[in-house]
Amino acid sequence: MLLTTHDVLLMDQQLLRRDEMWVAERDAIGASNLLSFSEYKDVRYDKDIRKSYLQGRLGGIPRILLGSASRNPCLTEESEEDHWCH
Repeated sequence: MLLTTHDVLLMDQQLLRRDEMWVAERDAIGASNLLSFSEYKDVRYDKDIRKSYLQGRLGGIPRILLGSASRNPCLTEESEEDHWCH
């Protein structure tokens, strides 16, 4: 089962183990990559994982891709006729 949330209050190592918490990041072309917090060597069991995440040390930093609509045919007006975009 996979559950997702934007609630950083759930980033608590007394609630979830490091291998149960993952962060999603998009690369330069918009593909998503998942990283487990257990892959980070500096995240110890007694460390405040929420604080490290909010400081940007664990990835998942929001990034807006400028001009992405022009590269994605499903986001342009002329592709409204294409059923595969819907």
